[in-house]
Amino acid sequence: MQPSQTGTTQVASTPPWLTLWKDGAAAIASTLTAVGLLAGGLYSLWVYRNRFPRAKVSHQALHWAAGTRRMVRGIVRVENIGNVMIRVRCIRAVLTQVLPLPPDVATAVNERYDPVERGSTEVVWDTLGDRMKDFSKDGCEIEPGETEEFMFDFVIDADVTKVQFYSHIENVKKFKRNVGWNTTLIHNLEANAETEFVKQDRSGSTEAG
Repeated sequence: MQPSQTGTTQVASTPPWLTLWKDGAAAIASTLTAVGLLAGGLYSLWVYRNRFPRAKVSHQALHWAAGTRRMVRGIVRVENIGNVMIRVRCIRAVLTQVLPLPPDVATAVNERYDPVERGSTEVVWDTLGDRMKDFSKDGCEIEPGETEEFMFDFVIDADVTKVQFYSHIENVKKFKRNVGWNTTLIHNLEANAETEFVKQDRSGSTEAG
């Protein structure tokens, strides 16, 4: 009887270049997947943000004598710098007195204590006029690239020398959160009756937003 023979089978080893190619291909695939997810996320964010109106709001102020008193006209200029129509529901404009200082503010300044109330960030000035332009019935729309102006007139005492003109434009897209565009201008009534400007770019939701 012949002795049994044990056979062995050799398995060909993977070439190094193939291993490197597979590793490289896997790394590239992972990178492309990550880039795709990032691009998709950025695109979704861009689409989401461009659903909301974006506006550039500027103020202009004029003043002139009105008998023994003085007339002040505040102009609110709204430029649609976004990609969607701005629907204006209402605009509020408030004129307040800065100089002469209101009595309570003057007392605080003279007695060297803070005229700004706790929890607030600015002085509460005396209101000279408060206007509200309501477009809920007639409607007001500003197309992308277009600009509209809204005028507010106030009659004040001639001894007022500096005023603050404030406006708030409601963002219809986010009216439930009382979000909108706020702009403020300080206007010197002792200067010549030249215009003064202030601009605020509030884009995004209100970017203001």
